[in-house]
Amino acid sequence: MFSKLTILRFKKLLVIFKNWHLLQVFIKYKVLAAVEHKNILSKEIKTLIDIGANRGQFSLAAISKKPNINIFAFEPLQRPAIIYKEIFRNNNKVKIYDYAIGDEEKTMNMNLSSKDDSSSLLKIAK
Repeated sequence: MFSKLTILRFKKLLVIFKNWHLLQVFIKYKVLAAVEHKNILSKEIKTLIDIGANRGQFSLAAISKKPNINIFAFEPLQRPAIIYKEIFRNNNKVKIYDYAIGDEEKTMNMNLSSKDDSSSLLKIAK
């Protein structure tokens, strides 16, 4: 029996195979656009703030739905941020900042997970 995660990945692949740019990104960088957020992206949005942008999964979904959207992304982990920058290098509507966002200015340690998109300033739970 298929798990919910397997079904979600299959749905993502169907959407990606219909969009040449998303397919190219997937082949080159192994990044799947977060197309499961279509309800949020159906709203009238002109600017997106992508906190914890990782490799750009949500930003990719936003750009594919709204090509003229302005995106301000924040990703403190170096490796995912490098991939993000490479994916969006030719899009002047997308800006990425290599730090985390919080309610006060201070230096903190990231709690790194085996999957970088699960890393957090918060303690990682089981």
